[in-house]
Amino acid sequence: YFSTYHWKPIIHGYVSYPPLLTKILRRAASEFPSEMSLQVFDRVGVDTVVVHRDRPGAEAMDAGIADVVARGRLSLLARFLGESLREGVNRGQDVYRIRPASPWAAAPLPSGNPIPNRSWYYRAKEGDAALAADGDPDTAWSVPRPLHGDEFWEVTFGGASLELDSLVLPLGRNSAFPTRFRVAGRNPDGSWTELARFDDAHTLQVVDQLLIHPGRARLGFDLGGRAAMGVSLLVSQGATSYDGWRLEEVEILTRRQRLTSPPRKRPRASAKSPGRSGRRRGRR
Repeated sequence: YFSTYHWKPIIHGYVSYPPLLTKILRRAASEFPSEMSLQVFDRVGVDTVVVHRDRPGAEAMDAGIADVVARGRLSLLARFLGESLREGVNRGQDVYRIRPASPWAAAPLPSGNPIPNRSWYYRAKEGDAALAADGDPDTAWSVPRPLHGDEFWEVTFGGASLELDSLVLPLGRNSAFPTRFRVAGRNPDGSWTELARFDDAHTLQVVDQLLIHPGRARLGFDLGGRAAMGVSLLVSQGATSYDGWRLEEVEILTRRQRLTSPPRKRPRASAKSPGRSGRRRGRR
């Protein structure tokens, strides 16, 4: 609405079907004036920010903005005072210029070949977890609501221990994920160990890809070749996502594969005794 006054390009206009980059930019705007939000703005070419003082949360940003201005990362360009100035409160708009800074490095995108998942088992807090491993990008495991913080997606490797080099999440326009989440590996005793986490460097990894190929990206985590009997994606404490969580596919990559227990043998089919099909993924 306010853009009709100045007619300058804005990054987070509202549409009913926003692309993935727009979702990430909205998330960055909600974290302003954090350095992470400014790093994202730098990457997409934003150099001016308007803070509407009459919006909820504006006063909570004051201390952060003052600190960033003191460090020279922001400078106040203009202040348009609102009608409530007689109350001693600025309810107008403050306009800030973003000053250049050294760019943060994005997390490197790992490579490798997906591990075959013939005898894996899938589980989730809700929804059909196996839809994120069926090889069909048109299906997805999803939680179509704001997250509560206890959501997870999990796969176990049928009793085998695999050396995991990386985990990759192909992203598209409909993808959604928490502001922060963890990747954990399952130990032989059933406990879980954190292998990686979605952080600022991974956000920049996705932004850099979307600027080259709008509409698609790959969110990749380096797992360091750690051995595990399963992988779980878990919402980190305090993380949110009003768009829920949607995973079209989860790819687990490795350069080597080591089985600590023999793989299950499938009965051979014959004319007299047809072989039985294996268990369907995602069903116990």
